[in-house]
Amino acid sequence: MSKLTIKFFYDYVDEALWRMSVYYTMNALNAIGYNATTANVLAQPIGTADVYVFYRCVTPKAMEAMREARTKGFVVYAMDDYLFQPGCLLKWKIKPEDYYQFFRAADAVTMSSQFLLDKVDVPRKFRYYTTIDRESFELLGKREKADGDFAIGWLAGHSRQGTDSFVNEILINLNDRLSLDRRCIFHQFGRHPMMGPFTQVKIEQHPYVPVSNWKELYRQFALLGLDVSLCPLPEDDEFSHGKSELKLVEAGAMGVPLIASRMKQFDGVLRDGENGFFASTPEEFADKILRLMNEPGLAKQLGDKAREQVEKECLAPARTQQWLEGLNRVMRECGRVKD
Repeated sequence: MSKLTIKFFYDYVDEALWRMSVYYTMNALNAIGYNATTANVLAQPIGTADVYVFYRCVTPKAMEAMREARTKGFVVYAMDDYLFQPGCLLKWKIKPEDYYQFFRAADAVTMSSQFLLDKVDVPRKFRYYTTIDRESFELLGKREKADGDFAIGWLAGHSRQGTDSFVNEILINLNDRLSLDRRCIFHQFGRHPMMGPFTQVKIEQHPYVPVSNWKELYRQFALLGLDVSLCPLPEDDEFSHGKSELKLVEAGAMGVPLIASRMKQFDGVLRDGENGFFASTPEEFADKILRLMNEPGLAKQLGDKAREQVEKECLAPARTQQWLEGLNRVMRECGRVKD
């Protein structure tokens, strides 16, 4: 049977998010014999395809194109947690209740967040997992480590709702328990500055490192020589539960363990005590950091396991196969011919 022809469309999408969520998948599909292409739905006609994927589209033009596509092939609406943030909906001048029309206009919905996928009331849906390409994986693996220092990293990213104060509490707790015989460095970087400086006297805080794209971010990751990466998320905040497992993928590709809040997105991928740690309170985060500082070799042991896992499970070929399995399942459910 011939391979599916798949077209990926976007309108006002952030290029970095597009690459993370779709671009690697599209390239991996082509590498195994599929005909996958991409286009801006605002500028080009939809043409013909077996499957049309509309990624984070929000415009009336995209809605019109989705309705036309359903007369020609199978339509998938793809998204991540980002548009569920109220500020993003306001940016595109769209009401939450209106946004759901894009779900209803598709044959199926795919998301990176199982939590959000469970909440969306559509008949056919499947999850896609965060993907990293081989180039980024190798770039992150060139980590340079300074002997004697202990470096902590926090990627602020686009959406840090409620996390600034959480991180500050972690550092206050850690500062109160640190001795002065080892240099402890805290790095925070991303695409937006944080809300203010931390002031822990025993922790050396490096200046905020702004990055303009993901490749530059990954270069900074490698240069900083981190020992551990943090992903503290308020567990009582619904938006936190809607995020993906990206932080674990990035830390693992570096060979660095992640300490993360207990969230559904990390179930089955963060294995407590094997490739990182779970923590809930600032005290627990500080406990795990101190354990890594005080047990020589533990951070490397956990980090090696994390990198091995990312190479096996999170590179584009493996993730694309998972995506295809989900796509074929929902196509069978509605009686469409599967690949």
